[in-house]
Amino acid sequence: RLLGGTSEPELVHTSRATEEWLVWLDTYAARIESEKTSCEWGEEAREMAAMAANRRFVPRQWLLEEVIKKVEHDLATGKRVLGR
Repeated sequence: RLLGGTSEPELVHTSRATEEWLVWLDTYAARIESEKTSCEWGEEAREMAAMAANRRFVPRQWLLEEVIKKVEHDLATGKRVLGR
């Protein structure tokens, strides 16, 4: 289903793509498991790292589109909106 959204689905080798996807998922799952058990990345350390990296809020798409329109129309107004 996911591969059907490609621009040229007839060129996609479904079985090979599925196999590569499963290999990647296994590799990622192993990484997550190793991080769970390592002292370096315990649950508390992971939470602190996430809090340090994440923004206070995530802007909604409509808000971004509004700012883009303002910047395209008038750069000074757009900068003021971004400064809020």
